[in-house]
Amino acid sequence: MEIELKLALAPTAMRRLIGSPLWSIWRTSDARSRLSTLYFDTPEGHLLREGVALRVRRAGRQWIQTVKEGGGGALGGLHRRTESECPVGGPRPEIAKVPAALLDGPLGDKAVQAQLVKVFETRFERLARTVHTSSGAVIEVAFDRGSVIAGDRQSPICEVELELKSGQPTDLLAMARAVVREGGWLDDVSKAARGYRLAWPDRVPASVPVTAKADSASNLRSWHELVVNAVSSGLAHLHGNAAGVRDDDPDPEYIHQMRVATRRLRTVLAIARRHEHHPLTTHLLAETGWLGRSLGPARDWDVILGEVLPAHIAAHGTPSGYTRLLSDIDTARQAAHRVAAAAVGSARYGELVLDLLAWLELPPPDGRQRAAASAREQLGRRHRNVLRLGQPELLVDDEARHRLRLACKKLRYTAESLAPAFGARASDRYVAALAHLQKSLGGLNDAAVATMRLDSLPAGRAEAARRAIKRHLRQLALQKLDSLSTQWQAFTATKLFWSK
Repeated sequence: MEIELKLALAPTAMRRLIGSPLWSIWRTSDARSRLSTLYFDTPEGHLLREGVALRVRRAGRQWIQTVKEGGGGALGGLHRRTESECPVGGPRPEIAKVPAALLDGPLGDKAVQAQLVKVFETRFERLARTVHTSSGAVIEVAFDRGSVIAGDRQSPICEVELELKSGQPTDLLAMARAVVREGGWLDDVSKAARGYRLAWPDRVPASVPVTAKADSASNLRSWHELVVNAVSSGLAHLHGNAAGVRDDDPDPEYIHQMRVATRRLRTVLAIARRHEHHPLTTHLLAETGWLGRSLGPARDWDVILGEVLPAHIAAHGTPSGYTRLLSDIDTARQAAHRVAAAAVGSARYGELVLDLLAWLELPPPDGRQRAAASAREQLGRRHRNVLRLGQPELLVDDEARHRLRLACKKLRYTAESLAPAFGARASDRYVAALAHLQKSLGGLNDAAVATMRLDSLPAGRAEAARRAIKRHLRQLALQKLDSLSTQWQAFTATKLFWSK
């Protein structure tokens, strides 16, 4: 099993990192080489679809064939893959030398073997620094600079790979923290993935926003496994959108999904802390709170620009002074996006991801807590809190409805995260009813937040347009209020999926 962390750097940061005095605290040795690597697949991409990478690399006078499985297993820049290497006679794969265990998939198909062609290649210079830490771990730090090449298209390589040769994953994470502080960015995209995107841009999109995936795990019996599974899913959701936010991609869904992932992680971490207090859990709750606050204003302005304003124009036409108002909103939005991009591109964010990975490596607590029993306790507590806050006589103002909305959101994230304790699709009906209620409450909150953001714009400019849009928001809020009682009744009548 190959365990590797990959970090991308700017060329200046790479030069600074290579000569950094931080390496003086470890015993190191260096080796330099020029590497040329050919990647193979069928024209239809049979290996790509199954997460298999097949390459032949020239190192000096020798050719080395490598097969890797688990190409989709990266999490926060950490790659765990099954790997097999062997020498071959030249620049073509020799499938007969692939271990039988790796021939269960497409590589074992004779038709696939017959169609293998070179799809792309990489050429780079590598400085391989072998590091021996005080804890006894051995880590190879590979500084790679060169290019990925597919036909007449090229993409630069400037990255550091930290491969754990012996020791614990926590040793690897500790070294990665030092690299992050020198300007490294935790990168989930392997050289193979970059090559495929370059070779087949129409079939392999460069980047798309990542949504929370439906959990494939079911009937998890251990509470520790259940919570680790939820945090792992949350981290994949979070970091899968990080590059889009850092690079200020124009698609607003990156910000939205990353903010949702932050809230999901906070919910699960809070649950974990209730069962077993650990300083790292408390630290992560504080750091995910910082990240959420950094992303929030950008998401608020995206909603105003992408949803509130078009809805007003569709219903009422363009108000007087709209152009000036639009300019002020766009200025505020760009400033908020710069704050979000700076936060996600910072070393603080990188250390947050590494701390989440370290949290996943924590040993299970003493004793064996059963997943279902602990999940019932958490779900029951959060469900009762929603029932208490949702009493009609309490929902008299925006603040009360906001508290109910947050409680519903936490309950939904809890239900989705803990559902694997009860079997596949057990929570679907309950979560659907909760989502309908949450949507109405979210619409009320969006109207309140949009009004607050509009009031924060420079006074005395585009006042007529601002007043018109605020009137529209009040009308929308009244419509949402009318449907709230119906959705509340539907939710309270839904069977609790965790009941025995």
